[in-house]
Amino acid sequence: MSQESIILSVQDTTELDYTHHPATRGLGVMHDKEHHGLMMHTTIAVTPQRVPLKSSTWDHTSTGLE
Repeated sequence: MSQESIILSVQDTTELDYTHHPATRGLGVMHDKEHHGLMMHTTIAVTPQRVPLKSSTWDHTSTGLE
């Protein structure tokens, strides 16, 4: 990536709500205490010509509402 003069970092955050899947364990609280799931953050680095350079995914299972 160091060869590129401009790199665009395109990001998205998605809520994965597993509230209606009671057998799924170990998930965090979503936007309120009744919803359980996780937040997934994805990022892809691309050139202005839309050539993909690198991607990453990060998730967390708690929003601090517990």
